[in-house]
Amino acid sequence: MNSKTDAQAKAEVAAYRLDRHFDFGLSPPSQFVELKHKTGTFQAFLKGWQEAQEFWTLQRELLCRTLLLLGQQLSFKKWLSLII
Repeated sequence: MNSKTDAQAKAEVAAYRLDRHFDFGLSPPSQFVELKHKTGTFQAFLKGWQEAQEFWTLQRELLCRTLLLLGQQLSFKKWLSLII
């Protein structure tokens, strides 16, 4: 990668490809482009998006609730320390 700009563009495309492969549905469609001696990405933004932090907070809450319901207090404390 020639510069930080190239690295960022390639990282965005790589994130989209991994997202599509694993069917997460979190990353907007991205394509690497070169136009008039400039490089970057085109991204299609999606309707109904949410901030990553909101998604992570919800997932963490669901994990904590699940562990509590299963009665795994020791595992809950261990996981809680890892995810906070």
